[in-house]
Amino acid sequence: MVVWKFHSRLSFLSLNLMKNKLAVYIHIPFCRKKCYYCDFLSFTSSEEKRREYLEVLVKELELYSDLLYERGVSSLYFGGGTPSLLSEKELEYLFSKVFEKAKPQGEITFEMNPEDVSPSKLKLLKNYGDFRISLGAQSFEEELLKLFGRNHGVDEIFRAVDTLDSLDFNNYSLDIIYAVTEKFNMDKNISAIKAIYPSHLSCYALELHPSRPLAKLIEEPNEDLYKRDWDKLKGSLYSMGYERYEISSFAREGRLGFHNLNYWKGGDYLGLGLGAHGYIHPYRYSNERNLRAYIERVEVGELPLATKDYISHQDKRFEKFMLGLRLVQGIKLEELYPLSPKEKKAMDKHLANGLLKVREQRLCLSEEGFDLINHVLVDFL
Repeated sequence: MVVWKFHSRLSFLSLNLMKNKLAVYIHIPFCRKKCYYCDFLSFTSSEEKRREYLEVLVKELELYSDLLYERGVSSLYFGGGTPSLLSEKELEYLFSKVFEKAKPQGEITFEMNPEDVSPSKLKLLKNYGDFRISLGAQSFEEELLKLFGRNHGVDEIFRAVDTLDSLDFNNYSLDIIYAVTEKFNMDKNISAIKAIYPSHLSCYALELHPSRPLAKLIEEPNEDLYKRDWDKLKGSLYSMGYERYEISSFAREGRLGFHNLNYWKGGDYLGLGLGAHGYIHPYRYSNERNLRAYIERVEVGELPLATKDYISHQDKRFEKFMLGLRLVQGIKLEELYPLSPKEKKAMDKHLANGLLKVREQRLCLSEEGFDLINHVLVDFL
């Protein structure tokens, strides 16, 4: 069987390492057009290109059949790109193959753009499970949506939400971008969030990439703008009853994003598709980013790996520390010991200045520490 050949060749797939269930990420790189701020691996496509890609993606999935069977799947995440761009016929094909091999025991997340939300597409999702929807709203400022190069307006976000509600999709997240320009404050976003009251919010400060058109249209946001928008947004979400559980994530009770929690807790995850990343202890890997190279390697029965790096115990320990500090609950003290002299000095410094604190035998950031996380982490490097 082909997959066993690759298991024996690539030690990160060896069966003796198989313990906890895997989180699985599936990358769909297609978009109608690329947003002016986006630096993710995504591009436009033809129907023919999508069909070829999906067929090859399924073949890549099949190369991991034994791993998926032995480990099981804890969560499944369809990201992009724009997975919701796929037609119902394309989604039916993809889901029928994926759920045959990767049956998740828990959360299933599907990224959607507002303009793609339709009753027929949502009913198709319901046929395959209890989906959590990640809705790419980005802003409730009409002018900002145009500045971002989005394909939807504010009205379409509200229509999408109404459609989700009407079909009992009661677990959905909104993406919100803040700190864009001085001209726009957070008032419209906050009013919309209060009206919609989604189960989850992912809030991202704008990142300008020199290669993207938006970098030529606006100036780099400064620290004062970040603080103004973030303090207003964060305070409003707290007052609405949202719980901040990760540096940029807020949820209503019981509605945490469990797939992403696995990343932040340093768990194993399988990344499938063009440019996808994965971690199967003790190896991290990334797939080919060139579409033709990805397709050709999978077609001859090869895992389409571009990189594969051994992560030492010390490196993994530090990664778990950095990722764990993104979480409000922090990281268990017992997982940090023994501390190096440099780490002990850094910990003592930031415990003394209040950026770090110890709570219930866990090391975590204070509220101020979250806003200055990079200043804390640099002292541990």
